[in-house]
Amino acid sequence: MANTEIIYDLVYSEAAEGILQRIGKNVFSDGAQCEYLGQTGYMTETELNRVISLLELKRDSNLLEVGCGGGGCAVYVASRVGTHVTGIDLSGSGIRKAKRLALSQGVESRTRFECADASQPLAFGESSFDAVLSSDAMLHIARREAVLREWHRILKPGGRILFTDAAVLTGIISTEEISAPGQVGSGHVVPPGLNEGLIQKAGFELLGVEDLTASVEQIANRIFEGFRKHQEEMIALVGEEILKGLQSHYSWKYTLAKERRLSRFMYVGRRPS
Repeated sequence: MANTEIIYDLVYSEAAEGILQRIGKNVFSDGAQCEYLGQTGYMTETELNRVISLLELKRDSNLLEVGCGGGGCAVYVASRVGTHVTGIDLSGSGIRKAKRLALSQGVESRTRFECADASQPLAFGESSFDAVLSSDAMLHIARREAVLREWHRILKPGGRILFTDAAVLTGIISTEEISAPGQVGSGHVVPPGLNEGLIQKAGFELLGVEDLTASVEQIANRIFEGFRKHQEEMIALVGEEILKGLQSHYSWKYTLAKERRLSRFMYVGRRPS
């Protein structure tokens, strides 16, 4: 298992911004001239614009992003829509990058970033937000039912939640594959239908579920190729051992997604009025 904290410290460092921008523009192009948001998950600009619509975000909305990473999605929403965005993440280096990005884009007055453990009770009052977004972070968060109940508490009546989960088990995966060398971070693999049930159990109305596994297949393969193309620069940034681990991880994700054995889904829910 690669040291997740070290990897995120490197990914979110100022030293990494140049090389990751060059790789990211190709990885997240989506077949068009799409913006690289600095993300580490599978969210593209095209997908994020759909998310904005599904969450019904407006200029006066208050959005909480859980697992905001380096702030790319939060800053994009604040810049394009004018929404007030609060981002929380366990990574201190991610939060520091998010604040740098918000300042550089002139949206520091509409964004707030804090280090917080999303698996624990959140330091926000009841009905504080109009929407909650979490992109590809849920698989890393323990106590999922309690987390969703906490989102219900802080969300205004009629408010919406949207999260993506890239670890839904839709085929057979061997124990050797699960514990393969180079896997990044810890996670929770769930069976189909579990997230839908937990969303409703937490008090939400389930509005929709969408299979986004194709995005993992495409993006994981592009990341692998990007690392290979820029191998010397990546080794200088993270070292040869970590680079091999990252390449192994994305090759693994590509294979399981292509064979539809590990899938990515998007879930949308609403707190009843």
